[in-house]
Amino acid sequence: MQRSQWISVFTGVVAVILGVGYLILVQILDWRGGEMLPAPVDLSLALTDKAETARSAVSALMGLII
Repeated sequence: MQRSQWISVFTGVVAVILGVGYLILVQILDWRGGEMLPAPVDLSLALTDKAETARSAVSALMGLII
């Protein structure tokens, strides 16, 4: 085999080893703590209060500038 063919085979073997290693790592991480908590359902009230505070601060600053 030529040098370029050896490099291709070596690259393929390394890619397969990395892929299998990644799959094993994911399985181990999932096995040790697979319970995922769902995201919060509604944050609109908390965001609305912050947005209103920011809006009033901006309007107060605009009143000082103008």
